[in-house]
Amino acid sequence: MKRKVTAAFLIAILSLSFSACSKETKSAVAPTEAPSPSAAAAATAKPETSSTPAATAQASAAPASTASASTAKDDATASIKPFGQTTIEAPAPINEWVETMRYSGQDRKNHKIYYRITDVLRASKSDEVQAYIDKFNTGDSGTIKAIQDPNLEYCLLKYEVAFPADFPQAEWGITSVDLSFAIATVKGGGIEVNGSTYVGLSTVHDTSVKPEMKEFYAGQIFTKGEAIFAMVKDYTDYVFESNYLDDNEKRVLSYVAGK
Repeated sequence: MKRKVTAAFLIAILSLSFSACSKETKSAVAPTEAPSPSAAAAATAKPETSSTPAATAQASAAPASTASASTAKDDATASIKPFGQTTIEAPAPINEWVETMRYSGQDRKNHKIYYRITDVLRASKSDEVQAYIDKFNTGDSGTIKAIQDPNLEYCLLKYEVAFPADFPQAEWGITSVDLSFAIATVKGGGIEVNGSTYVGLSTVHDTSVKPEMKEFYAGQIFTKGEAIFAMVKDYTDYVFESNYLDDNEKRVLSYVAGK
């Protein structure tokens, strides 16, 4: 019995717009195996140092400022209790805080932050997803094109990022608050559903509106994290993968269950 292999790609176009499409092929020989989700994440993850706005890149190397909108007394992150160590087989549940690290250009070191995925909305179950896409497409950040494969749908990821009060920051606060995510599965490779294997669904495109200077500071929680990704309809056996590079340039991964 031949297995259908469907290549579903979420492709960045000029780093601004992206689309999802599908192509079904049949072959008498074994299909070429897709790159593992972890490898895809390594290729697409944004270096933490590159997310500093161009206008402030030079200033970010300045000594850390003591200016802050919060102190230990009013640190909104002080009561956060992270879930603990996560693995691809045992990811954190949605709405649980996960500890990770973020590079700071102020002292050129990694520092502890927390993130949590608060919800995942599917286009087939929530009108909010298409409304969000329609609104996004009216802006100047790119275009999210319609999916042609009836077995796929767009999903809207919502997340939060907490920066402890001692996170080094410039006098204008913190503007690089978004996180990079990728889709992964325990088996790796494609997603097998009803005799078909879908490959190329690892990309998660962040669409968050970043804070301006003097809007966000250490000790606060960024609550407007948003991203769009494509997924097989009704398929939930996947995880979200996030990573950072430690002092030895080794990727450290954390995982949250899909929905």
